[in-house]
Amino acid sequence: MRAADEFKKKHQLYIRYAYANLKDSDDAEVIVQDAYVLALEKEIDIFSEEGRRWLWKTLKYLVLKKNRKKRNEQEATERYTQEETGVSVEEYVTEEKMAVWDAGMDENMDMLYPGLSEDKNFQIVKKVYIDGYSIMDCAKEWDCTYEAAKKRVARARQAVRERIEKERKREEDS
Repeated sequence: MRAADEFKKKHQLYIRYAYANLKDSDDAEVIVQDAYVLALEKEIDIFSEEGRRWLWKTLKYLVLKKNRKKRNEQEATERYTQEETGVSVEEYVTEEKMAVWDAGMDENMDMLYPGLSEDKNFQIVKKVYIDGYSIMDCAKEWDCTYEAAKKRVARARQAVRERIEKERKREEDS
């Protein structure tokens, strides 16, 4: 029973360490589990003094790796937004811009471009550029990678742009 109590105590310390650095309980749990898996693969005795040192060091590097990955994803999102809009994320998503979009805007959009607000591609574009969701949030919701979500948004933007252009040309011709 002593080994089990010792394991629970250490496990809680590992979880707290990971959570303190990641600020996400799910990520903390996954990182600790990854460290245990690595220890099993390398046949490390995590109950020995040397094994505990190895586990702490591995946990530290896994946390650093996860934070680096998060930071890179955030920077990529900010870079993408700035490239697409010409303004930084902070300038782009402001409370005033968020407050402007309401049901009345949807109605106006439908008057200009019939059925656009129900269009699947428009919903994707609206979610990112109007509602302020990040590509990473969308990737989690759609259960896909960041890159796949980024491509999906780009394709949706292109489809909406083409639909609007087609509608404008149709109106010019009439």
